[in-house]
Formats: sequence, C-alpha cells, structure tokens
Amino acid sequence: MENKKNDNPKISIIMTVKNGEKYIKESLESVFKQTLKDLEIVCIYGDSTDKTLEILEEYSKKDKRLKIFHQQKPGIGLAKNMGIEKSTGEFITFLDADDYYMDKNALNEMYNAAKENNVDVCGGLRSILNLKGEIEPLSLHRAFLVGFPKGRMFYYDDVQYDYHFHSYIYNRNMIQNSDARFAETKVYDDTHFFIRAMVKAEKFYVVSVELYCYRLHEGYSWKNDVCYDAIASLMDQLKYTSDKNLYIGHYIAMQRANNEYGPLFEKYIRSGDLKMLELLLQMQNCINNKLIDKALKNKPDKNILDPMCFPDNEVKQIKVNGKPKYIFSILYNLINYDKTIYNNTAEEIYNSRTYKTGKMVLWIPKKILQILHLKK
Repeated sequence: MENKKNDNPKISIIMTVKNGEKYIKESLESVFKQTLKDLEIVCIYGDSTDKTLEILEEYSKKDKRLKIFHQQKPGIGLAKNMGIEKSTGEFITFLDADDYYMDKNALNEMYNAAKENNVDVCGGLRSILNLKGEIEPLSLHRAFLVGFPKGRMFYYDDVQYDYHFHSYIYNRNMIQNSDARFAETKVYDDTHFFIRAMVKAEKFYVVSVELYCYRLHEGYSWKNDVCYDAIASLMDQLKYTSDKNLYIGHYIAMQRANNEYGPLFEKYIRSGDLKMLELLLQMQNCINNKLIDKALKNKPDKNILDPMCFPDNEVKQIKVNGKPKYIFSILYNLINYDKTIYNNTAEEIYNSRTYKTGKMVLWIPKKILQILHLKK
C-alpha cells in the first residue's frame, strides 16, 4: 500500500547522498520498516556517476514520503543545512546513505519519549558494522542506562559529547531558531551542528533502543586541502567550547586533534606543507589552558571518552615564561625532534599567531623543516 505524503510529519529524516547505489536501498528499506509511519525522508542528492538518482526516483514513486532535492553547491555541510531548511517534521534526524536503522520501533519509541519527557532532543543506541560484516555495539549511552530500562534524562553540561549526531532526534523549531548548523567544509562539519544543538537544548533523554548502525569503511587518506578544512573546524570547536566554558568538550577537541587527525597532519608537515604548519600554529592559540587543567583534575567519565574510539593519551606541555602550557602533540613532536632547539623555540611556537609562507615572520618553521630534511 502506497504511503501518502504528510505535510506535517512527526519526524523528518535527512539523508545526503552522492554515488550511493551500493547501500542506498538497504538504508531506505530500514526507514520504511519503521513502525512510525508519520515521517518524511528529505533526500539531498548530489550529482552522481552511478544509478543513485534512478533508485531514488523509483522509491519516490512508490512512497510519497521520500522527497528528492538536488544539491546546487558542493559540500556535505551545505547539503545537510539544506535538508534542515527543506524539512517539515516536528523533529528532524540524520541518516547517512550507507548506514541503516536497526530496531523497527526505534523512531517511534524516541518520539514518544521526547514528548512524554518534554525534551527537544532524544537519543538512542548505536552500533558499528565492521569490515568483517559483524555488528559491534558502541558504548555510547549504554553504561549510563544500566538500571534505567525505560530511559534516562541527561544534562549536556555533564557529558558534553561532540560525536554521533545521527543517534538523536531534534526538535525542528529549536534547531531552526538557533545557530545549530553544519560547518560548510569538506569534512568534519558535524560537531559545529551537534554541540550548538545540545547547548541550546541543555538536556536530552535517551531511550534504550537500538537505533543506528554505522557502516565502517577502509581508512581514509585526506588530501591537503581537506586537512585544512578539518583544522578550521577544530579551531571553531576549541573556540566555541572555550566561550561556553565546556571543559570536557574542550578536552575532547584537543584529544581528537592529537589522536584522530594529528598523525595525518604531522605527515604533511614533515613532507613540507608550510600552510598546514601555519594553521596548526593558529590552532595552538585556541587552547584554553584553564579548561584543560580543569578536565585533567576532574577527568571525564570513562564512558564519555570510550565512544571516541581513541586512546586517552597524556596531554603534552611546554614551559612559557616559566609556566606550563598545553601544546598539541603534533607541534610537541616537531619541536622535540632535535632537543638542542627545544628551549629556544617552545615559547615562540606557543605564542606565534601566524607566519606568511615564503615570508616567514618566525624562523621556527624553517628550522623545523631543516631538522626534518624537508624541501620547501
């Protein structure tokens, strides 16, 4: 039986897709199986070289709840923001075209919990489909829900997650009347939206229901310009968490830069990318030492950090004017490559705000490149 379009659905599912023919059917079928029928799928389609559009149009003919919008400008963040504007549901959520929903009752339970508990954000549980085809439950929320079979209320100040934005539904009016939008970057656009949405909501409810399955792919290898966007987004995250006094979120952002992206950034710098070094020096000045101090003295709960999927490594320090200051491990590694210059360069690296490629205001980058035997 054909499902008819509803102009005021309970939930709008925003899906961005480009060259997604391999998994799009499985993803859409998981939506259509949901027991909550009062929904819409807002699909933002980017020009593809495969049969993605053909598949989408076939499904939209069968089910009027699927709406297709053509993306005019490139960018994953722009596409998701377009989805927010095109949505008409009471709540919105996001589903990547290669992922899928697990429990057919998930969205219904989350919607009902949001209404019953009078919250603007409600979350569910999350798993990973690994490269072997096995499903691994992620720790997000799970430990905190032990003893709370019907669900639990959280206050964002207590957890300050920056990840897994797909695992929640958000009140659309709250989002549209806030600054919660995705960064218009090539990558790492989601924390810009998620943290702002959570700060606006202040509290959220989580239901013990299996919602989201994230499909793991082979490791990525970003080009230089993509890394520049990632650094810009990280800088935004550090500034925003500092402004809002989110010490856990600030610590998470620093550790994300150190562990998740740091090795890639360092590889490019060691191969002679001066612009990336410049951006990292700018990002260094975004660290709020008081917030990192607070995080280390009041270490975030293990169950907050576990879903990050990276080791909780020691945060590096240098001395500036005799006082310890925190530094990204990438820069720490570079200035410690030759111990003889450590004391002479540590303070300059910490305090420097920029340098011009080719007209270096500071001699540090050139010195680092000489140590690493790199060419301009």
